[in-house]
Amino acid sequence: AWYEIKAECERNKVIFFATPQNESDLSILLKVGVPCVKVGSDDLANLALLKAYASHGLPMILSTGMADFADIVRAIGAVKPTPFALCVCTSEYPCPPEHANLARITELRALYPDTPIGFSDHTEGPEAGATAAALGASYFEKHFTLDTLLPGPDHGFSANPIELWCWADGIRLAYTMLGTGA
Repeated sequence: AWYEIKAECERNKVIFFATPQNESDLSILLKVGVPCVKVGSDDLANLALLKAYASHGLPMILSTGMADFADIVRAIGAVKPTPFALCVCTSEYPCPPEHANLARITELRALYPDTPIGFSDHTEGPEAGATAAALGASYFEKHFTLDTLLPGPDHGFSANPIELWCWADGIRLAYTMLGTGA
């Protein structure tokens, strides 16, 4: 169904890509056609896998949810010179507000000023996304579902369509409120 999913994304002006779990998954995604590769935080320390992914030259999004700064440095070394972004998240589902650690956005922006820093929001509600925007995040992701009562591991904590719209609107509003500084 990958081709069908990609076509539906294109019809709705959504950029299609996915998180492969191994090289055979990546091979499928490359055949379907993706503009980038997302690496989940559970694979950030798998340097051999990162090097294999990077060998294809696609930009990479590196999720840092399970990583310390030493892990991040090693991962960056494994993927260079491939373009990459770092994605801040906390690998808790749902993530309680006190564990969101949004200050990591500021830390990563200071350490890697030329690298896009994103935020994978596992919290409930729109506040963390808007705060991440105010701290300089430039890429956002959130689990979503059509129905939080559906069976499966993600549905219960995922945003429904209205919640997702409010979350995205909060991010856009945060950027508007930041203004130009002039």
